[in-house]
Amino acid sequence: MSETHYDLILRGGHVIDPANGVDAVHDVAITGGKIAAVGHLGEATATQVVDATGLVVSPGLIDIHVHVYPHFNQPVGAP
Repeated sequence: MSETHYDLILRGGHVIDPANGVDAVHDVAITGGKIAAVGHLGEATATQVVDATGLVVSPGLIDIHVHVYPHFNQPVGAP
């Protein structure tokens, strides 16, 4: 039986994905820049493996904070 090979596997991270009802420790596999599998991937291999133990792995987080300073004479950041 051949094992599955991915470009990247994030191993053992706490995956939080509310859109798909996931809140558990899983592996995340990526191939071609896209999520290929989420779950306990066992003996699957990858070109790069990252130990995500103790880390949160979650899709869609975007840092939207801004720094706005009233003393600039040109608009910088949000109005």
